[in-house]
Order: sequence, then C-alpha cells, then structure tokens
Amino acid sequence: MTQESIDVLLVEDEQKHIEDATTYFGQSPGARVNLTVSRTLVEAENRLEEREFDGIVSDVFFPEGERTDEATREPWERLIERNYDVTSPIAGLLIRRIPFVSRLCYAVLRQSIESPYTSPSRRGYALDWVYRRREPPTGLLLAEYAIANNIPLVLCTDTHGHSDATQFISDYRDHMEERRNEHVSVIGTEVYDTSGRIDYNAKALTKEWGKAHKWLVFSVAMKQCGVSLTEYDDSRKEQPKVRERFEQLAGVPFGSLFD
Repeated sequence: MTQESIDVLLVEDEQKHIEDATTYFGQSPGARVNLTVSRTLVEAENRLEEREFDGIVSDVFFPEGERTDEATREPWERLIERNYDVTSPIAGLLIRRIPFVSRLCYAVLRQSIESPYTSPSRRGYALDWVYRRREPPTGLLLAEYAIANNIPLVLCTDTHGHSDATQFISDYRDHMEERRNEHVSVIGTEVYDTSGRIDYNAKALTKEWGKAHKWLVFSVAMKQCGVSLTEYDDSRKEQPKVRERFEQLAGVPFGSLFD
C-alpha cells in the first residue's frame, strides 16, 4: 500500500530552525511530508503561484525579499488592500490611489484587529511597523494570502504566543476565527527562567515543530472533509470524520492535538 503524503511549504529564514524542521518532518509519523523551504515572503508567494501545497508552516517575522513590481510599497499597505478589496472594491481602489486614505484605512483595520487589546504598548508595537521602527510581521501577510487561497496555515514562532512581539498575532488569530470564520493556528514556544516561571519574551533554541505539524494536519483534515471551523465546533456529526482523517494523516491519536 502506497504511503500518503502531504506537500508543505516551510517559510523560515533562520538556518538552525530550517535544519530542525527538516529533521522533524523527515521522520514525523503519519503521512510523509514533502517539505519545500522558502526564506522570504516574495519567495514563498512565488512558490505558491508555481504549484499547489496542502499547507504552510511559517515563521512570524522574516524578510520580505526583493520585489520588482511592488518594491516601493510597504507590506502593511498590501495587507490593507487585501482586506478592503474583499469587503469593498471601491475602498480598495481609493487605497491604492490616495496615500492618506491608505493610512486612514490602516488605522481602522488596526483598531478592528486590536479590539481585544487593553495595553497601549501593544498598540504602539503595531504603529512601529508603519514608521519602520520594527520589521512588519510578514507571517501576517502570508496568512492573508493563505486564507484568500484556502490554504491551511500554521504560524510557528520561537517565542511565547503571548509575548510582546506576538500577542498582536494571537489576537489577529482570534479576530479571524470570531469575525471571518477562518482558522489560523499560532504555535508559540515556552521558555522558563531560573525560578521556573515562563519568560514570555525569551527566544527558544528550537520551535515546537511537533505541535505545528499536528495543528497543520488538523486544518488539512478539515479542508479535505469540507468542514469549516464553525461546522466543526457546532456539529457533532462532522467531528468524527475530521478526527478520523486527522489520525490517518498525523499517525497519532486525535487527543494528542491538545498535549
């Protein structure tokens, strides 16, 4: 019997993480994982245009890469366009033509995603992207691409999922699930200090590739079964077939998804 396989795009710029992921996925249980690696957003988007992938495992912060057609445009501007082109084609057109409208819409979009926030410092982190004091979360742009093209995606970071740098991404995930019925997994990594407490802002030497693999397979199983996140949560009828498909692809019990 031929072993099943899934084609996965890994988007990661740090060589150590690439090597760790290659080792893990090369011997992961269940369906064989055919891994393709991209180091920049441009390279990832080109790969996705060239062929189909069953899913994506992506870093959160990585280089955008060199563009020939959109080199003068900020990543956050393209993120705005992708959101407003879906909800309002006219707004999308105005955003591309008038810089002030672009910044105004960015403020509205930022507020809608940041609605759960209470910390001014976290809102300030988003503003840092606009004024180039920090690199923008290119993984967020890739998530929007994946959602628009119905490609399962997991964001995997080497810090905690609720660190100062990644809390915004976790809240973005909640926003996607609550308002757009889209599933984006954010896998953080716990690092403990000498007193045994979690250091939310420390970077881990390795990422949680096992968790990323299982949550990606869960999303792939839902897609293959034709089940949306809401349908899975609300329908006991849909859950057994998704769980069965997950176990076939992951090679582990469904309950391990929550370990």
